[in-house]
Amino acid sequence: MHRLLNRHVAFAASALLIMSSSTDAATESRWNVLFIAVDDLRPELGCYGNTHIHSPNIDKLSAGAVRFERAYCQQAVCNPSRTSLMTGMRPDSIGVTGNHSHFRSNHPDVVTLPQHFKQHGYHAAAIGKIYHGVFPDGASSTMWDTMGDAESWSVPAIRFGPRYYYTEEGIAAAKSIYEKVYKPTNPGPEDWTKKLVFGPATESPVVPDSTLYDGQVTDSAVKTLQQLKDTDEPFFLAVGFIKPHSPYIAPKKYFDLYDNVSLPSHTEFPANAPAFAGHGSGELRRYTDQPTSGVISDEQQRRVRHAYYACISYIDAQIGRVLDELERTGLNNNTIVVLYGDHGYHLGEQGLWGKTTNFELDTRVPLIVRAPGMKAAGKSSASLVELVDLYPTLAELAGLPISEDLEGKSFAPLLNDPTHMTKTAALSQYPRGGGLMGYSIRTPTHRLTQWVARQTGEIKATELYDYADGLVETKNIAGSSPKLVAELSRKLVAVTGRTRVRQGTDRSVVTAATNVSFEQAKPGQFDKLETRLGVWIPTEGKTSVDDKHAKTGERCLQLTGGKKTSVTLKLADDADTTGELAFWAERWTKREPFSFRIDKNSGGGWKEVYHGDKHVRVGRPFLSHIRVPLGDDGIKQLRFTVTSPPDTGILIDDVRLAPALPQKIVSVEAVPLTLPALVGVEASPLLKLKIETEGSLNPISLTELRTSLQCKGGDVESAQVFFGGAESKFTTATPFGKSIDVDRLKSLESEATVVGKQALAEGENFIWITCKLSKDANIDHTVGATCSRVAFSNGKSVDLSAVSTQRMGVAVRNVGDDGANRYRIPGLATTNKGTLIGVYDVRWRSGGDLPGDIDVGMSRSTDDGRTWEPMRVIMDMGDDPKWNYDGIGDPAVLVDKNTGTIWVAATWSHGNRSWFGSGPGLKPEETGQMMLVSSDDDGVTWSKPINITKQVKKPEWSFILQGPGKGITMRDGTIVFAAQYQDPPSKENKTAHRLPHSTIIYSKDHGKTWDVGSGAFDDTTESQVVELEPGVLMLNCRYNRKAVRVVMITRDMGKTWQKHTTSERSLIEPGSCMASLIDVDQELGKDVGKWLLFSNPDSTRGRHHITIKSSPDRGLTWPKEHRLLLDEETGAGYSCMSMIDEKTVGILYEGSQAHMTFQRVSLNDFIGKPGILERPVTKASEQSLKLPRVFGSHMVLQADAEIPVWGDAKAGAKVTVALNDVSLTTIANPEGEWTVRFPAQKASATPVTMAVVSAGERILFTDVLIGEVWVCAGQSNMEWMLRQSANGGDELAQADHPQLRLLHLTGGAGGSSGSYTQQHLDRLTPDTFCEGEWKVASADSTASFSAVGWYFGRHLQQELNVPVGLICPAVGGTPTEAWIPRDSLESDPDLKGLVAGNWLDNERLGEFCRSRGQQNLLGAIQAGERISGDEFGPNHSFKPGFMWDAGIKPLIPYAIRGAIWYQGESNAETPDRVEEHGKLFPLLINQWRTQWGQGDFPFLYVQLPALNRSEWPWFRDGQRRTLGQLQDVGMAVTIDTGDPSNVHPTLKKPVGERLAKWALGTSYQSKSHTTYSGPLLDVAKPQGDSMVVSFKHVGDGLKSSDDKPLRHFEVCGDDGVFYPANAKIIGRNAITVSSPKVSEPHDVRYAWLPYPNSTVNLFNSADLPASPFSTESTETVFKRRTAAFKRPNILFIVSKDNSEHLGCGGVRYTRAYVPYSVCSPSRAAFLTRELYDSDPHETHHVATKQRTARAIKELTRILAVAENPRCLT
Repeated sequence: MHRLLNRHVAFAASALLIMSSSTDAATESRWNVLFIAVDDLRPELGCYGNTHIHSPNIDKLSAGAVRFERAYCQQAVCNPSRTSLMTGMRPDSIGVTGNHSHFRSNHPDVVTLPQHFKQHGYHAAAIGKIYHGVFPDGASSTMWDTMGDAESWSVPAIRFGPRYYYTEEGIAAAKSIYEKVYKPTNPGPEDWTKKLVFGPATESPVVPDSTLYDGQVTDSAVKTLQQLKDTDEPFFLAVGFIKPHSPYIAPKKYFDLYDNVSLPSHTEFPANAPAFAGHGSGELRRYTDQPTSGVISDEQQRRVRHAYYACISYIDAQIGRVLDELERTGLNNNTIVVLYGDHGYHLGEQGLWGKTTNFELDTRVPLIVRAPGMKAAGKSSASLVELVDLYPTLAELAGLPISEDLEGKSFAPLLNDPTHMTKTAALSQYPRGGGLMGYSIRTPTHRLTQWVARQTGEIKATELYDYADGLVETKNIAGSSPKLVAELSRKLVAVTGRTRVRQGTDRSVVTAATNVSFEQAKPGQFDKLETRLGVWIPTEGKTSVDDKHAKTGERCLQLTGGKKTSVTLKLADDADTTGELAFWAERWTKREPFSFRIDKNSGGGWKEVYHGDKHVRVGRPFLSHIRVPLGDDGIKQLRFTVTSPPDTGILIDDVRLAPALPQKIVSVEAVPLTLPALVGVEASPLLKLKIETEGSLNPISLTELRTSLQCKGGDVESAQVFFGGAESKFTTATPFGKSIDVDRLKSLESEATVVGKQALAEGENFIWITCKLSKDANIDHTVGATCSRVAFSNGKSVDLSAVSTQRMGVAVRNVGDDGANRYRIPGLATTNKGTLIGVYDVRWRSGGDLPGDIDVGMSRSTDDGRTWEPMRVIMDMGDDPKWNYDGIGDPAVLVDKNTGTIWVAATWSHGNRSWFGSGPGLKPEETGQMMLVSSDDDGVTWSKPINITKQVKKPEWSFILQGPGKGITMRDGTIVFAAQYQDPPSKENKTAHRLPHSTIIYSKDHGKTWDVGSGAFDDTTESQVVELEPGVLMLNCRYNRKAVRVVMITRDMGKTWQKHTTSERSLIEPGSCMASLIDVDQELGKDVGKWLLFSNPDSTRGRHHITIKSSPDRGLTWPKEHRLLLDEETGAGYSCMSMIDEKTVGILYEGSQAHMTFQRVSLNDFIGKPGILERPVTKASEQSLKLPRVFGSHMVLQADAEIPVWGDAKAGAKVTVALNDVSLTTIANPEGEWTVRFPAQKASATPVTMAVVSAGERILFTDVLIGEVWVCAGQSNMEWMLRQSANGGDELAQADHPQLRLLHLTGGAGGSSGSYTQQHLDRLTPDTFCEGEWKVASADSTASFSAVGWYFGRHLQQELNVPVGLICPAVGGTPTEAWIPRDSLESDPDLKGLVAGNWLDNERLGEFCRSRGQQNLLGAIQAGERISGDEFGPNHSFKPGFMWDAGIKPLIPYAIRGAIWYQGESNAETPDRVEEHGKLFPLLINQWRTQWGQGDFPFLYVQLPALNRSEWPWFRDGQRRTLGQLQDVGMAVTIDTGDPSNVHPTLKKPVGERLAKWALGTSYQSKSHTTYSGPLLDVAKPQGDSMVVSFKHVGDGLKSSDDKPLRHFEVCGDDGVFYPANAKIIGRNAITVSSPKVSEPHDVRYAWLPYPNSTVNLFNSADLPASPFSTESTETVFKRRTAAFKRPNILFIVSKDNSEHLGCGGVRYTRAYVPYSVCSPSRAAFLTRELYDSDPHETHHVATKQRTARAIKELTRILAVAENPRCLT
C-alpha cells in the first residue's frame, strides 16, 4: 500500500497543478501529451487573423485552446530550435547553434522532454520530424538530416524515405542531382528515391495525401492513436510534419485552394542594419528552378508563396486527421495538445527567403496549447513566451518534477489567465561567419540585437527596432536611442550571461554579467592568468589550463588536488558581485579525502561562501552546475581550494558573475520515498518535501511546517524535521525547529506545527520529516507522516495533502558499533529451532576488503528478528600487523536441516592472500584459506576454525573461497555452499589470467569431508545456490563483465553445467554485486508454491533500490507485480534472505540507513494471498456468437470451391448461416465450436450478404463477393507497403478497384529495432497478434498494403475480370521456421534442433533473429513484464512456429486458390542456414497444404533479388531446386532487380506481376500467358571444350536483353574451380559456354554473384530474366560452400607510416623490411611479388598504378576462387 501512496503523493501533493477543476482527475490518471511539430511554419494561419489562409483544422484546435501571439524560438533554424525546446536549454548552453551538431556529443546525459516523460512512466513515441533528423539513416549525404535521439523514446522513432518529387519534371531534375551528388556507379531506376535530393522548389503532383511524407506521418499517427487507446500507460506522442519546409510540395488539390497570390510587401532590407544580419536566400536558390544569384522574378516569387500556402493547407488537413482520430478514440478529454512551428519564415519580405535571421518573421512562431480543464479555452495571449518554456510547462501540467537545469519557465498559468505575464522578454540568437553571434532580446515593444565576437566579447554591431508600426523591421534606430540600447543591453546580458565589453576600451573591464571559458588561455601551468573576470593567481599546489577537457570550447581550469591546491581570483574593478557566482564543475575521483571550498575576501579577511564537498559530482562531462549567492558588492577576491588524492582534483569551466534576482517560491511538492524506518537509528525518514526557488536576492525562509504521524501507539519515541539543502539524499545535518513533543504523537488525529527559520537556497531545497522509533517498536507495523501546510517568511503558504508511509526494521549493525569502522557482507539463516543467525564482516580499521583487520561477527535473534542479541565475533584468526592482521571475512552460513548444525564458511587471508595476493599452493603463506566454524547448540557456542582448503582447492588454482551469503541443505541431506575459484596466474605476470569461476563445495557426510565442483561460467563470482528439484542445483552468479546475472544448472553436483534459459537476461545487477537467492519450499521444508525469491539492487548503475523479486515458476519469470522495493537510496548493496515462517521472509542487507539493516516482510506483500496469482477467469462475453477475423464485410469468398464457415457459439446452440439465398444449420459442439460448408459457387461481382444467427444473436456481413482468394505471406519484402514502393504514388492515384478486396492482418509486434512496449507485449499471443479487417481497394486502404501483393492481385483482377481477395499476414524479419507448425519441426530428425530450448539461446537459429528478439524483449523481461510464452521461450514473430499459430492457422479452413510467398532473407545468413532452408521450405509448403485440406494448392514464391550478401547465390539456387521437388509450385525470378545494399528494393511492381503471370499461366491456364517464367535450367552437357545448356520457359527464344554478349557465366573442370566464361545463344532454347582456362568443362553456373554489378542479360521473349543456377549437385554445392566457409578469414591491415606502434598477439617479426621506403612502390611490390626497375620515388608512375591494379585484381580472383568472400582489407 505504501508504494501506491507514494506514487499518489507525486501528483496529489504537487502545488504545480494549475487547473483546480481537474486536480482530482490528475491524481488518478495522468494526462497524455500529443506534441505536434511543424517545420518552417510561420504564424500565417486563419486563427492568427490571416483570412487568406485555408487552415480550418488548426483554427478549430485554436478555438478550444490558448493561442500565443508572441511566441518565439531560440534560434531560427531547425536543429538548434528543436534541440533547445527538447532539452529545455538555450542554444549556447546545450552547445548546438547549427544544424551539424548533436546535443549528446557534449551532453550525453541530458534528459530530454520526452525522455523525462518516459522516465516517469509514459510511453514516449515519435513519428516524423521531431529532432532535426527526418529521414532514415543513410538517406542523405549529410548526417544532420538523419539525426534523431533514441534515448528519448520508448520505441524507435518512425521516419520515412526522402522522396520529394512525383511529376515527370521533378523526377528528371532529382535524378540528375542524385547522380551529381552521390555519383552512383550503376544506379537503379529508383535509387534516387532513397537519397535526399533537391530538384525544383515547387511541385503540385496529383497524388493522394498519403503518398507524400507527411501523409505517411499522419497514417502512422492515426494507427498509433488507435493502438494507444487501449493501453493504461499514459503517452507522449510526438508527431512531426516537414511541410511547409522547402521544397514546397503538396498534392495539387491544395494548390487549387489559392489563386492570385500576392507578392511580398516590405521587400526592402532594414535601413542602417548590418548586411550580415540578413543573408543571400541560399535555401531557396539551391533549387534547380531558381536563380543562384540576382533577382528572383515576380512569377517565381508568386509560385513559391502559392506553394508555401498550399503546403500549409496540406499540413492542416493532416493535423485535422490526427485530431479527429484523437477525438474518435476518446482520448481527447485527457490529452494535452501542443502545436508549434520550430521557427518563422521569410517569403520575400525584407528581400529574404527562408529563415536564419534574428528578425521578427524568423523568430516568431505559432504556438497553440490545449489542456484538459483549462479556463482560457478559445482565447489568445499576448504575453511573451518562448519555445524553451514548453519543457517546464508540459512537465508542470503533467505533474512531473521540473529540473533546475531547465532554462525555460512554465507558462502554465496563462492557460487559466492569458493576461498573466510570465516574463518580460524573449531571447533568440543566430551565428554568422567570423565568429559572430547575434544575441537578440524581444520585449513587448522593441527588439535589441547585438552582434558579439564570441572569442573576445566585443560588440561588433547593434540593432534596435520599434514594432509600433508593424512586425516587419524597416529601420535600425540603435544610433538614435542610446538609453534604450543601454537598458535593453543590460537585460540581454543579465539573462544570457554573455560578456559585454565596452567598445574601444580595455577588454578586461567588466560592465555586466561576465562569462569566462578559458579559451584564450595558454594550456599548462601559469603564475598569473588574466581574464575578463580578473586575474587568477595560484597560491598553493598545481593549477593549470587544461586543453583536454571543457564544458564549452576546448579548455577549462584544472585544480589538480593532492594535499591542497588553491587559486585566487583577484576580481576586476568593475566586477558585479551583488548577484551570484556560477560555473560548471567536474570531480575527477570518488576516492576520499575530497573537499572543495570557495572563500571571499571583502577586505576583512577570508570567509567561506561555498562548501562543495558533497555537491560536485564525479563523471564527465561537467555534471555539476554550481551556483553560489554572493550578494556583496565589496568582494575583492575569491579563492577556490580543493583537497583530493594526488593527480585527481577538480575541473572548472564557464565561470560567470551574474546579477541577482529576487527569490521566489516556484513549487512545493512531496517526493515519493521508500526508505526503511529503523529501530536503533536516531532519525528515520518518513516524508520528503522539495521546495524549489528561483533567484537569490532577499532569500525566503521556511518558517512553519504542519505535520502529523501515522503510527501505532508505542512505536515512535520522537519526531524531528530536518533541512537537507540541495542534497536529495537523506541527511540530518540541519534540524528545522524543535523535536516534536512526544505527547502530541499520542493523539494521532492532531497535527503538530513545527516552527523555525531556515533560509532557502536558489534551486531545490529538501525537507525531511523523520521519527525515532522506540526500542520496543513492532517492526511488522508501518510508520508514516503527513504534511498539510508549509509557510514562508514572505507571508505566503502552500497547502498540501502529502502522505508517505514506510516499512520498519532494525539497524542490526551500524557505523561505530563496538568500535568497528564498517560492517559488510551479510549472511542470514534460520535454524531448526527458528533462531535467526546473521553473519557479516567486522571491518575494524577501514571499510576495505581483505586483506585487513577483519573478523566474522554474528548476531542472533530468538524472536524472529524483532530484537537481536549483542554481536559476537565467531571467527578471528589473529591481530598481527605483520600478517595484515590475519583478516577473515566474506562469510556464508548454512543450517544442516538433518543434524541442526550451523556452519559458517569464511576466507582467511594470512597476510595478503586474498583476491589479488593469493596464489597457487595450499599453505596459508601461499594462498587464501577456506575456513569453517560450526555450532551444535543453535548458535550459542561455536567451534574453533576448521581448515578445509586442502579438501576443496586444487593446488594450481590461485584462490578458492565461498560465495558469501548462505548455503543450503539438499533433499538428500547434502550440504552445499556456493563457491568460486581463480585460475592459475600467468607465468609472466602473476596478477594476470586469474579468471574466476563460480562453482559449489559440498559435503555428503554432514561436514566431515568436502568436495568441489567444476567451474560453472567464466568470470563469475559471489554466487548463490538453490535446489530446484531433487539433485538439480541452480547457481545464480554475479557476472563481472555485464550488469546481468549468470544462471547455471547442474544435475551432477557441479561436474557439468548447463546455461539456464534466463541467464544473462532476466535479472539485472549494478555491475559486480552480490545477490541473494532462496527457494521458499526448500527453506521451509514443504511445498508452499514453488516460489524463488531474489534480492539485490534493482539497478545497472549503482547499488541502490534494494528490491525483492519473486518467481512463481522456479526462476523462469520474475513478474513486476511480484517485486517489492525496500530501500531506494545508495548503500553497499549486498543482501541475504531467509524464511522465518510460512508467511514471512527476513532480509539482512547493506542499506542506506544502516550497515546491516534487517526487515521482516510478509510474503503477501509481493507474492500475494492464496489464489491471487491465478490468472483471472475471463467472463463469457455477452456476445457468444463469434467468427474468426478472416470473415467480414467486403470479403471475397473463393469461387468454384466448397466454402467453409466456422466459429463459436453457446455449447449446444443451433447455428444458422445464410449466404445470399442459401441457408445451412448446425449445432455447436460441447466446446461451442461449429462449422458449415456451402457448395461451390461461381465468381460474381454482385455483392451478397452472409448472416449468422444463433440463440438470439446475429452477425451480418455485407458487400460479400465471390472470386479468387490468395494468401500473401513472408517477411518484410512481402510486407513492404505500396506507398513505400517505387512509383507507389502513381499507383495509389488510381487505386480505386471495387472488385479488389484486401485483408491486411498487421502484426502486433514485428521485428523492428528497439524495445517492445506493453502494447506490443499484449499482442504476443496467437489470438491477438494479427489484426485487420476486409477493405475495398482505395488509395487509403491500399497505401499500407503489401506492394507485391497489390501488384499481384491487381494484375490477376484485370486479366481475369473477377473479384480478387488478398489476405496478407506478412511480418518483417520472420524466418521460415516461424511459419511452420512447431510439432512438424519437432518430428523431423534434421530440424528438431530448431525447437530445442529457449529460442533466444538456440544457435541453430539465425543470429539476426536471436539478437533482434533479445533487443525487442530484454527490457520487458528485466522489468518483469508479463510476456506470453512457453518452455520454448517468450513469444515473438521470429519464434519457431509462432507465425503459423498467429498468422496462418487462424485462416484455416478459409477457402483459397493459393498462396504467394516472399521470404528468405532471414534464412540466408550462413551456409548451414541456407542448406537447412532446403529442408524447411518444402516442409512449410507441405504442411500448409496438409493442414488446409485443399490438396496441393498453388504455392508461388519470389526468388531473392540481387543484394551484396555472400550466401544469396546458394540460397537462390536452393529456391530454384525446390521447383523440381514439389508439384504446383512456381517461382518469380528477380535477379534483375534489387539493390547492392538495401535489403528492401522498392521496385515491387515486376515482382508482383511476375507472380501473377505464373498464376495466370498455370492455375488459370491463360492462353496469353504460356510463357509465365523466366528461363529455367533444363539440361547441361559437355561438348568438347564447351558446355551446352538448354532451358525451359524460353517462349519464342532466348535473347540478350541489351544485345551485348551474355554475362555472368562461369565453368569449372573436375577441380571445381570456376572461371569466367563466354556464352553464346545457339538455338531457341540453348547456349554454349566455354572458357580458355577450362579445357574439359564439368559444370556451369550463371549469375552466381550476390549482386551482379552489370545487370544480368539472359532473358526470354517475354522479357523475363533467366534464373541463376549451378549444374553441380545439391550435395556438391553445399559441401564446397561449407568447406570454404569454415576456412579461416583474413584480416589484412595495411598501416601507413607506423614502425613499432602496433602490438601483436601472434608472431612479431623484428627484422621485417620493405623494398622501397615510400608508399605506392612498397605496396605494389608485396602485392605483385615484383620489383621495380624504375625510380621507386616516382610514386605516381603509370606502371605503379597498373601493377597495383593487377595485384588487387589477382588477390580478388584468388579469394573468389576460394569461394570465401569474408576478406576485409
